[in-house]
Amino acid sequence: MVEQLVGKDFFRLVTRQYIGAHGSHSGNLHRYGAEMADLLASFEPARGLVCLPDVAALEWACHRAYFADDAAALDLGKVARIFPIST
Repeated sequence: MVEQLVGKDFFRLVTRQYIGAHGSHSGNLHRYGAEMADLLASFEPARGLVCLPDVAALEWACHRAYFADDAAALDLGKVARIFPIST
């Protein structure tokens, strides 16, 4: 989303800044990018694009949700024992 808003050349500039400031700490690239919103908030060339850090944060949240492990299904039987329904 960020790239679509700023264009390829500007995005390339931002990502070079990001890579220089934030090295990867994992071999899993799906975990790389969490600090992009913070970088954009302080990135002088993007100062006039006030919504850009929020867009980056939203994009990162969507990325994390997409690649998150599936959660166990809610056991409705356990919930019923906690909150019994009386008729």
